[in-house]
Amino acid sequence: MPLRSSLSKAKNWPAVLEYAESIRDGRKIACEELKQAVDRFFRDLDSTEYEMNPKWPEFCIGIIEKTICHQQGEKLDGTPLSGTPFLLEPYHKFIIYNLLGFRLAGTEILRSHEALIYVPRKNIKTHLCGSIVLGAVPFVPQVRGKDVYRIRRPDAIPGIV
Repeated sequence: MPLRSSLSKAKNWPAVLEYAESIRDGRKIACEELKQAVDRFFRDLDSTEYEMNPKWPEFCIGIIEKTICHQQGEKLDGTPLSGTPFLLEPYHKFIIYNLLGFRLAGTEILRSHEALIYVPRKNIKTHLCGSIVLGAVPFVPQVRGKDVYRIRRPDAIPGIV
C-alpha cells in the first residue's frame, strides 16, 4: 500500500485499526455483517487495486469533533452530554475511513459510492448521519452534491438528512 507512511501519521488511524483488529481477532463481539465489513477492510488494505488515503477521513473527523456538540443525552453515570463535543467512537471512525479513505489506486475516485449503515436504537444514528453530512458532503469534492438518507424504523419513510 503506497500511502502506508501517511497512515502512520494520521491521528485517528490507530483507533480505526485497533477497532478492526479487535473484531477480526474475536476480542470484540460482532455480528456476521460487521465481520464481513472488517474482512473487506483488510482485504482492500492489502489490495493493489485500492489505496487508503487518510486526508479526507481525518478532515471529516476533525470537523465533526471540533464543531458539533451533543444536543441531548447523558453518560452512563448520568452526567448530561448536552453542549459537550461529539467525540466519535472507534466504530464511527471506522465507518468514515471506509467511506472516505479508500480510493482506486492512482486516482481520487472513492471506492464506495453508497453505504447502508445500520445502527440500533439510541446509538446516535441521527447525530452520526448529520455529522457525516456536515463534515464530508460540503467539503470533500468526491462527495459534494450527494444525498444522504436515514431510516428511523422499518415502517418509516426515508428522508434526506
